[in-house]
Amino acid sequence: MRALSGMALLSAAVLLLQVALTRTFSIAQFYHFAFLVVSLALLGFGASGSLLAIFPKLRNPALSAWYASGFAVTAVLSYLFVNHYAFDSYSIAYDREQVYFLVGNLLALAIPFALAGALIGLLLSQSAERAGIVYGANLVGSAIGAITAPVIISQIGSEETILLSAALGMAAAAVLVDSMRWRVLPAVGLIIAVVGMVTMPAFFEIEPSEYKTLSHFRLNPDAEIITTRQNAYSRLDIVESSTIHSAQGLSMTYFGPLPPQHGLLIDGDNLLPVPDTSHFPEGVADNLPAAVAYGLRTEADVLILGAGGMDIVAAVENDAQNVTVVEPNRLIYEALTDDLRDWFRLPNDVEFQHEEIRTYAQRSNQDYDIVLLSLTDSYRPVTSGAFTLTENYQMTVEAFEAYLELAGDDGLLVLNRWLQTPPTECLRTLAIILEALDDREPLQHIVVFRTFQTATFIVKPAPFTTEEVDALLANIADRNYDLVLAPRMPPDMINQYARLERPIYHELFLELSTTADRDAFYRDYDFRITPPTDNQPFFFHFFRWDQTPEIIENLGRRWQPFGGSGYFVLLVLLVFAIAAALILIMIPVALRRRFRGVLGQSGWAESTRILFYFAALDSGLAKREPGMTRTNEPSL
Repeated sequence: MRALSGMALLSAAVLLLQVALTRTFSIAQFYHFAFLVVSLALLGFGASGSLLAIFPKLRNPALSAWYASGFAVTAVLSYLFVNHYAFDSYSIAYDREQVYFLVGNLLALAIPFALAGALIGLLLSQSAERAGIVYGANLVGSAIGAITAPVIISQIGSEETILLSAALGMAAAAVLVDSMRWRVLPAVGLIIAVVGMVTMPAFFEIEPSEYKTLSHFRLNPDAEIITTRQNAYSRLDIVESSTIHSAQGLSMTYFGPLPPQHGLLIDGDNLLPVPDTSHFPEGVADNLPAAVAYGLRTEADVLILGAGGMDIVAAVENDAQNVTVVEPNRLIYEALTDDLRDWFRLPNDVEFQHEEIRTYAQRSNQDYDIVLLSLTDSYRPVTSGAFTLTENYQMTVEAFEAYLELAGDDGLLVLNRWLQTPPTECLRTLAIILEALDDREPLQHIVVFRTFQTATFIVKPAPFTTEEVDALLANIADRNYDLVLAPRMPPDMINQYARLERPIYHELFLELSTTADRDAFYRDYDFRITPPTDNQPFFFHFFRWDQTPEIIENLGRRWQPFGGSGYFVLLVLLVFAIAAALILIMIPVALRRRFRGVLGQSGWAESTRILFYFAALDSGLAKREPGMTRTNEPSL
C-alpha cells in the first residue's frame, strides 16, 4: 500500500511540475520554449529507464525514498538555476557562453524527471504480478496532477506550484521510507516547501527575459506593478506608469496630449493600454484610424473583438449606439470590469462578454455595422523571429470569413496591423482578406491606409458604393493618412505624409490584389506570406528555407540574428535532444551484450524500427495525435 501511495503522490507531482514549468517558460522566456518541458521530461524518463536496465543495483527498493526526495530537491534547484541563469535566445548566435547556459538549463531540467522515472521504473520492476496495480496508481496520480494543475496554478501561481510539486515529492519519500527514524528528513523537506509556498521568497519569483516589456517596467522608477495574477494559461500584470503613451495609428494632424494610461501585460509582454476615461482629451478619438470607419457609419452598432482599451473609448467617443466587447482572457476581462472600473469608466451601453473570439464569431447571428478586431499584439520585428511558432486562431482565413459574416452585407470589418520592414505582417493580412473574400473583386471591397507604424484595413462584404469611397477618401485625407489601396486611388494621396523612399506598401498591395496568380506571388516573395488557416495557424511564421544561407552568413553580426526563423533555436534544441538521447539512452543500451543479443534476434529491420521509435519518444519527437492542437492563448 505504501508503494501505491508513493507512486500516486510522485506521479501527481511530476505532472504538476511539467505544467508549472510550461507556464514559467512562457513568462520568463517566450511561449514556444515551453515545448522544451515535454521533451526534457521524456528524455529524463528515457535516461532513467536505460540506467535501471544497465545497473541492476539502482533497482534496490531501499533507494525509492531517495529517488522521491531527490526529485523534490532537484525540482526546486533546477527551477532556480534556470530562472537566474537563463540562456539568451537572441545573443546565442554570437555569444558562445550562451551555449553553455543552454546546455546547463536543459540538463538541469531533465534531472528531476530522471529521478522520478527511476522511482517509477523501480516500483514497476519489483513484482511482475503487481505491475498492473502499480501502473494503475501511476495513472491515477498523473490524472490527478493533470486535472488539478490548471486550478492550482490559477489559485496559487506557477512558482508556488513548483514548490507544491516538491512538497508532494517529499510526501512520497516520507511514505516510501522504511525506517521511522529516517522519515524525519522528508518531513522537514515537506515543511520547508510548504513554508516557501506561503512566504514566497523574492529569489523564487520568475525573472522575465530582458527583452520582455515587464523587465523594462521593472527598471523604470516611475512604474509600479499594482496587481499580478495568473490563470491556467496566462499571467496578468497591471502596471501604473506615467510613461505609458500608446495610441496605435494616431493621425499626424493631432498635436495634443494623450490620456493617462495604465498597462496590462500578458506573460510579461503585449502591452495593452487602458486610458483614464475621465481625462480623455478631446480630439484623440477622432484622430484614431477607426474614426475613418465611424465617419461612414454614424450611431453604429459596434462589435469589438479583443478588449483594446483605446478602441473601446474611440467607439464611445465617435457616438456608437451600442458597443459589445468580446474578451477571451478572463484576467483581462476582470481587470477592465473590476480592478480598473474606477479608472476605465464606460457608459452602460458598453457590454463586455467573456468568450473566445472565434466561438462568439461562429455562434452569433447578429449583424453589426462595424466589426473591429483590436490590435492586442505588441510590435514584433520580423528579424527576430521570436514568435514564429506562436499559434493565432484569430488571424486565419476561417476566422476572417466568420468576421465578415458578422458584418453582414452592409457592415465594415476594421483592423490595424503593424508595418514591418520588409513588408510581411500587413501583406499576410491582405492575403488572408483576399482569401476570405473568395471570388469577389478585391479592389471593390478593401480600403487600406497607413501611418509610419501601422496599416488600417477597412473591408466591406458588399462592394463599396461611389459615395462611400468618396467619404472614406475624404476622411483619410483629413487625417493625413497615406492611402495604400482603395477602389479609387488618387496619386496625390499615396506616400505623401509618412514618406518612404518608394511606396512599397502600395505597390505590393496593388500587385497582390490584382495578380491572376497569387500562388506565384507567394512563391516569389522573399518571405512566407501565404494566408494561414486553422490547420496551420502560424501568422508570424515568415521564414523560408532559402533564407538559410543569409542567416548563416550573418550569424554573430546582428543583434537579432535569426531573420524570421525563430525555430532555428528549436532546431538547436532538437539536435541537443537527439544527442542526449543517444548518449543517455541508446549508447548505454547498445553497450550491454544482453540487449545486443535481443536486438540481433529480432532482425536488423525490426530492431531499427524499435530503436527509432523509442529514441523519438524519449526525445519528445513522437508524432502528436490528430486533434491535439494548441489554443490561441500564450501557453499550455
